[in-house]
Amino acid sequence: MKKFYIIFLIILGAGMMRQAYAQMLDINYKMAVPFGDEHDFIQKMSFRGISVDYYYFLTEHFAIGASVEWNTLYKHFGDETGHFLMDGEKVTITGDQFRYLNVVPILASARYYFTGENTAIRPYVGIGIGTNWTERRLEVGDLVAKEKGWQFACAPEIGIMIPFGECVGMNMGAQYRYSVKASGLPALQDLGIKVGLSLRW
Repeated sequence: MKKFYIIFLIILGAGMMRQAYAQMLDINYKMAVPFGDEHDFIQKMSFRGISVDYYYFLTEHFAIGASVEWNTLYKHFGDETGHFLMDGEKVTITGDQFRYLNVVPILASARYYFTGENTAIRPYVGIGIGTNWTERRLEVGDLVAKEKGWQFACAPEIGIMIPFGECVGMNMGAQYRYSVKASGLPALQDLGIKVGLSLRW
């Protein structure tokens, strides 16, 4: 068993030494299109979001890392009916209604790049697994109904990285995120679109 570990570490180290760089940081502007229960609550695409993704390359094609994101969805519904809990009882109130959804995913991630370092375009597939901190808020006048908590989340993605030089490139990708029902919150799902810079060293 000890010999196996030594051989594994030698192969891993040799793979890393062949690379021109071993780490990458993506800083992306992110949009989100809601689906399912998330769409039922806010039927509007979000243009307010950001993601920061860090990756460490184990080989030229495979990288592991972590990502932190933030998206907020908002819609003013005008004169609508809202449901609130007051003193443990459900009440229904009609009035000028505002709806907010803030989602902060924290994910452990992995990516596989189909092409090598020296290509003009590097397409990839990836997946992130972790948790969301979510806050869902409904406001009618001075009344506020709010649920917040943590949800398990899974987020597969596809995209491309376009190198501009040895240290800088452009990242573009699409990510489907699904969060399970938890903490009084429904299951959430959306399609995120990322565009940003890749910094490599």
